[in-house]
Amino acid sequence: MKRLLTVLLLIILVSIPLQAEKYVLLVGIMTTRERISPLRYCVADVEAFSQALVEAAGFNPDNVYLMTSQMSGGQEPTHVNVIRQLSLLSGRVKTEDTFIFYFSGHGITKAGQSVLLTTNSDTTTKDTLTITAVDLNQVNQILSRIQAHQLLTAIDACRNDQD
Repeated sequence: MKRLLTVLLLIILVSIPLQAEKYVLLVGIMTTRERISPLRYCVADVEAFSQALVEAAGFNPDNVYLMTSQMSGGQEPTHVNVIRQLSLLSGRVKTEDTFIFYFSGHGITKAGQSVLLTTNSDTTTKDTLTITAVDLNQVNQILSRIQAHQLLTAIDACRNDQD
């Protein structure tokens, strides 16, 4: 993971215009309400990436949005909070800016729908999953509105296919 972070930081540092802003949304979810095995390093990965972006890549800490399964309130990565923050950032990022979205957690494909599980996801049925997880199609729609000079998306999801 450290090698990947180093490469990403170098790419970011080399190609950012000086007057541009840099924004990042980092989501790390070790556990959900579901009976799915917890993932060990999701939170540590996004926290380390956040620290590296601020210390090595010069990101303004006010533009680094961290959401982990250890947080509560508006920073807890529920489906609504993740979509809200991604949508708010899509309206803030300008054409000369850089934007990074990094998700580390569980992903599921159920009945042809690929989703990222959040802290409140319910995988019992396709209907409950649809209203409690983050649909990758919706993420792509929001990301397509971002007209940043650089846009980097990293999805590190342990995938599980269900029928």
